[in-house]
Amino acid sequence: MTRPRVRCIAPVHLPADRLAWRAERYRALGLSAVVPIDVDLVNLPSSAPPALDTRDAVEASIGAVRAIALGVDPTEADAVMPDCILDPGVMAGFTADLDEPVPVFGMTRLVAHHLVAGGQRFSAVTRNQAIADELARKLDEYGLAHAFAGTDVIDGSLELVSDHEEWNARLAAVVRGPRATAAGTVYNGCSAVDVDLEQDGGPRVVDPAPLALDLLALVLAPSRVSAV
Repeated sequence: MTRPRVRCIAPVHLPADRLAWRAERYRALGLSAVVPIDVDLVNLPSSAPPALDTRDAVEASIGAVRAIALGVDPTEADAVMPDCILDPGVMAGFTADLDEPVPVFGMTRLVAHHLVAGGQRFSAVTRNQAIADELARKLDEYGLAHAFAGTDVIDGSLELVSDHEEWNARLAAVVRGPRATAAGTVYNGCSAVDVDLEQDGGPRVVDPAPLALDLLALVLAPSRVSAV
């Protein structure tokens, strides 16, 4: 049986080496999803921002990702998902995106609704304030602000995204903090970092990309769920 195909879209213009690394990560995550799917990743053009460090960069990312998402050929993909926890270009309600020739799914829209449906309150960690502000705005747009406990900002440059050891060290410090402890669940606010923490009790840490792909795989292949 042919595997569902998902087109992921980078939220910024990535250098060739980072694009290749993230593309391979998504390919592997897709094949290991609860129902295997084929995932490919496309870059934004060089005119797009290189990082999401300001509100203007976030707005530019939203427009650039949306333009590519709406232009995906139905013969090439069964679904689109931006490679970003800010869901750039993803609409607030489900209907508009699902009525497109290739439906558009948001990583945070999938994961956050899943968490709330399971009765979980959650906080988040992001590398800067611009990302934190947009994440809060997006969750409010989704009607999920009541379950969101706010964000711990770790104030890192873009290079921190490539330094998984340092990111996880800072994430570990956040998990031990009062906001995370009170919430009980921490949303790791970067889709390009593998969460690698020893979790012996304490708040649960959610790694957004693999969970989103698991949820999306079930949406795209419901007839195969019984075989999982």
